[in-house]
Amino acid sequence: MDREERLQALNEIEGQLSQYLAADKKNWIQTYLLMSEVQDKELYVVNYRSYTKWVNHLADSLSIHVSTLWARLKAGKNYAEYASRARDQGRTVPKIEEIDVSPDSLNLCAKVAGKNAVEMDKLVDQVVAGDLTRENLRQAAKARKAAGEFVAKSRFDCVQAKDRTEMEEKITAADIILALQSSSWLFSQSTDNPIWEKVITDPRESVKKTYIKEKYRVFEEFAIDPGTSRHSRRLDALIAENISVPPHTDNQVNLIGVEIKVDVNDLKNDCKMQEYTDFVDQFYLAVPDEEDIVNAALSIKLDTWGLIIVSKDGQIKVLQTADKLPAIMRDKTLNSLVLKLL
Repeated sequence: MDREERLQALNEIEGQLSQYLAADKKNWIQTYLLMSEVQDKELYVVNYRSYTKWVNHLADSLSIHVSTLWARLKAGKNYAEYASRARDQGRTVPKIEEIDVSPDSLNLCAKVAGKNAVEMDKLVDQVVAGDLTRENLRQAAKARKAAGEFVAKSRFDCVQAKDRTEMEEKITAADIILALQSSSWLFSQSTDNPIWEKVITDPRESVKKTYIKEKYRVFEEFAIDPGTSRHSRRLDALIAENISVPPHTDNQVNLIGVEIKVDVNDLKNDCKMQEYTDFVDQFYLAVPDEEDIVNAALSIKLDTWGLIIVSKDGQIKVLQTADKLPAIMRDKTLNSLVLKLL
């Protein structure tokens, strides 16, 4: 392609981008396809010293944030790599033009998965199917960032992509946060405990709450202040829900604290979990469905604490149901929750 052909093609694409962005700012896929064509065919070289300079000029001329353009390009490339891996595996996935997914969701998948291509493909599968929302992914990304060194680094970092499917996946704190996004695990709590039975409604029984909408929400890294440290403690997850709350009770919100542990040593060396129990109505440990860490959790937890185990496919099993706690500091939790939502 000579200079004149490149210039003509570039002008045509810039005109199309202007029309697309003016008519439908959410039509990110066409933006990606056109930007990718400019990059792949190096059409920008006729007027600009670099692709980046062309993108900056485009953003300025179209009065759009340059970060928006880069995010769309990145999202498209993330999906293209996902589709390429699927073809290599003999799987059929929708063409990018056929999906109804935001660029933020695809980029969050990459952020959560890191260099783990297997996890990336699993997340994109769920996003495309509509099983994972952008908010779910944001919470998982925050959980991974907050977990820091306690979230196991990908065991695939130094492995070729074609070999990754042959290796066992490691459950992370982010995986457990994702699993907790569904309220279905509440239905597997046992009602055998008489203390629990008196204060919590069995979610499996139909309870008419015609004037109350069922609510369930997970707040990751929820700050509480037990007064034992100069800094606030952070509960891995606070779940606020009314699904298991009987009607006509004083407290219409059940506060469930969840401490997530994916490493046996971290679990055994954590001396602050007890401090969380004054702030919530129920307290759970959540661990991977692996024999060593499950046994460690059973040997450490108090009888009033519950235990959740999460499998590699994201399924939650309630191994032991948490008792109703006195929660003498629950008002502080509620106040913090209200301020967080204001």
